[in-house]
Amino acid sequence: MTVPPAGLSKEIWDGTHSRVQEVLLALQRLQQENEQLREQLATLATEVARLKEQRSRNSRNSSNPPPAMVPAFRTLARGRGGERAASAAARRAIPAVVVSCCRASAAMM
Repeated sequence: MTVPPAGLSKEIWDGTHSRVQEVLLALQRLQQENEQLREQLATLATEVARLKEQRSRNSRNSSNPPPAMVPAFRTLARGRGGERAASAAARRAIPAVVVSCCRASAAMM
């Protein structure tokens, strides 16, 4: 025995076929879910509007100066890293004979 949905008396509910009761209970659950989803949609729509407004701001229509709006402003202007190293193509390989010769003479000292 289940509890009748809002708006139906217990007498009417008890006289209703069990399959119809199942459908009415499913309909009631779907209506509740629909209401929750509508509330979520309204919340998300408000958030989207706020984010769109925030995205459209720049230093001309906002009280914030440019560096405060773009935290990486200074790093972008300079680039990253220190001095550039020579590329691998610009470096010449030292022949193995020279390397072994230098090691041998270093060992004699």
